[in-house]
Amino acid sequence: MLELLNDAEPSRSAAPAATVTVTSTTRRRFAPDVANVQIAIEGEHDTREACVAEFNERYEAVCRALLEVPGVESKSITTEHFAVTMRQESLYLPWEHGGGYYWCKQVADGYEYRGQLQAKLAAEPEIVSAAWIALDSCGEGVTFSISYDLAEPDAARTELMATAVAEALAK
Repeated sequence: MLELLNDAEPSRSAAPAATVTVTSTTRRRFAPDVANVQIAIEGEHDTREACVAEFNERYEAVCRALLEVPGVESKSITTEHFAVTMRQESLYLPWEHGGGYYWCKQVADGYEYRGQLQAKLAAEPEIVSAAWIALDSCGEGVTFSISYDLAEPDAARTELMATAVAEALAK
């Protein structure tokens, strides 16, 4: 909603300035110019060391694959998260004093890892499809999703606001 007020300073004896309210709604589609690629690398092993080693191998494979795509630079690939967690198994053992009671013992049952990477690419069909193929070739344990956005959403909002103001003034 745009509210236009009289800018002139009213005299003390003058009646209050009139208020005019004009509204305008404008819509426009903007072609996305950024492709956000979320990449997950995950797996499991018996030891933490094996988890870290496999993550590093897969991470390097993902980076190599993406950097072979024309237009992708190393600075556009970032690591968002990495964690190794212990898997636990619950064993229910009879209580040593009998009576039909059991107690739960948690035992380690290996480790799981998950890493999250992000790559920001130009939203050009050739680049996005080449990145898709490159990531798909990274094999098991690597999954990804692609979403699209505007690099400068504030510029789009400013453009829409200017259009709405112009339309409102034309009313």
